Amino acid sequence: METLIKLTFISGLKDVVLQDLANIGEIQVIEEDDDSLYIDNVTRVKDILALKSVTNIYIIRRDQKLNPRYISNHKSVLGELLKGALDQNPKAFKTFKLRCAGIQTDEVQQIQEYIKDTFKLASSEDADMEAYIHKPNTLWEVGVRLTPRPLSVREYKVEHIKGGINPTVAYAMNSFCDLKDSHSYLNICSGSATLLIEAASINKNLKLLGFDNDNKHNSQAIQNIKKAGLIKSIQIKSADI
Repeated sequence: METLIKLTFISGLKDVVLQDLANIGEIQVIEEDDDSLYIDNVTRVKDILALKSVTNIYIIRRDQKLNPRYISNHKSVLGELLKGALDQNPKAFKTFKLRCAGIQTDEVQQIQEYIKDTFKLASSEDADMEAYIHKPNTLWEVGVRLTPRPLSVREYKVEHIKGGINPTVAYAMNSFCDLKDSHSYLNICSGSATLLIEAASINKNLKLLGFDNDNKHNSQAIQNIKKAGLIKSIQIKSADI
């Protein structure tokens, strides 16, 4: 029975994720899919949690026998994964959601009761703790997300624009621009400032300027910039191209 770390990401960003892992060093990728990677070095979790190109990070186990009935009879398999997530940030998790086929079956209900009773977590659709049991290929997989929300949900995003760019995509776009060797950055139609903030995360010495012709968007951008602590680093102007 393998214990692995699984990274999920937006399809098309695999090369960016692989480069970020290479920059960490000493990370061995043992399996690749179009939207996920499996790595076996669980000792570098803190470094991996800092990645900006991935959406979710799970600690998982996989084996041919890890179906819901087996887990209901061997709850410690899931329990050890839950404990691993809680150890990362014990105060962050108050609620949980279990993703599993047959959610109303006795086996799955027993698993949910075990999580409630053992870890004192309440069941919720909008949960901090996400666990799952599924069979993506020939092996059953049991996993628990290591963060109370997807990594693509950035803390600075207090204001959102409908149709705005996903932060992980913005980070990936910026990663192709050699920003570490750049001096200035202009974002035309800057919207809620996602590209600008993600650029600052790569090079804090950049001179960052964005403009938009929508004053509401500019106001939202300034709120996000303040939340990111970059109000002295990023300028937003109202202008029409």
